[in-house]
Amino acid sequence: MDPVSAIAAVARRWKLPLHVDACLGGFLLAFMGDAGFAMPPADFRVAEITSISADTHKASLSLLMLLLRTLLLLLLLVQQLNVIYILQLLHLFFKTYFNTF
Repeated sequence: MDPVSAIAAVARRWKLPLHVDACLGGFLLAFMGDAGFAMPPADFRVAEITSISADTHKASLSLLMLLLRTLLLLLLLVQQLNVIYILQLLHLFFKTYFNTF
């Protein structure tokens, strides 16, 4: 495992966002303490972490999970990708399931 706390210190010093590639099972790290294992945090408990991905391509599955700290990060990502239909899908999702917007 990479030294996330040390990398976060560099990100903090230079005011940079920090992405964590949790790979296939890295997302379980957040729950290891509950199972009695002492693990350094590598999730949103580290303030500098702005996004986390878990990619199952190594298990021959086509699935990517991307967690973002804030909705603003999603909007910035959509802007960079110029994918307006993602916003339309989000709008439909929230309107349908949460009766918002």
